[in-house]
Amino acid sequence: MKKYIKHIISLVLVSLLLVGCGKEPHLTLDDIHTSYDEWAKTINLTSGKYFNIANYSEAYNEIYISCLLQGGTNQQKNIEGIKEILALAQRHNDFVDSNPDYFDKSKRIIISIGRGSLPSHFEISNGLRDKVSMNRLGVEQTSRLDFLMINHYNMPEYITNSDIQYNFKNVILRLNPNKGVEEKEDYIYVKNIHKCTNLIIDIPNSDELGKGYDYIKEYNNDVKIFLSHYEEDIEKVD
Repeated sequence: MKKYIKHIISLVLVSLLLVGCGKEPHLTLDDIHTSYDEWAKTINLTSGKYFNIANYSEAYNEIYISCLLQGGTNQQKNIEGIKEILALAQRHNDFVDSNPDYFDKSKRIIISIGRGSLPSHFEISNGLRDKVSMNRLGVEQTSRLDFLMINHYNMPEYITNSDIQYNFKNVILRLNPNKGVEEKEDYIYVKNIHKCTNLIIDIPNSDELGKGYDYIKEYNNDVKIFLSHYEEDIEKVD
């Protein structure tokens, strides 16, 4: 009987542990161990209403911030969460403009935006990992978050068709390699991209844009277009 009771207690404890592990982390400023307290407080790093900071790390000369949208099935709340994170990135840039020597310019800074365990929908950063690609873009890495990766590969349609505005100098649009590059709806983001100098279409196994080039120019005639494979082997299209 005692053995049976112990077994039941063990099952209950394991169940409680699993339930606890299933909860998404919600870090506060007190939870985050950062070397950059002034920055974190000034930009209100953890102030999101519709997103949580799920992970914060400083390692390998990189600051990585994982943001999870908290709207659940509420599409409008998820859209508002994305807008909040984009505003957070702008506050970071304002801080860097006022404190240009605060961060080491060689340090990568990344903010990822996702839902639950799904791959990131967006990734905001201060540069590409591949330095050759940075050179081909003619861009030097700074501490500003001037790069946005849009992962159209797994993007919900309601986010694709939302009114979210993207203000980044360099935008990577990652497409589904199984669909190719010639479906006009894949480029709908371009009409909401502003201040962009370089638009990088990232898709494996494709060496030309075809009609995709015309669709991009229809939405934004001034942007420079590049083609890349996993953000490497960048080549200018026009």
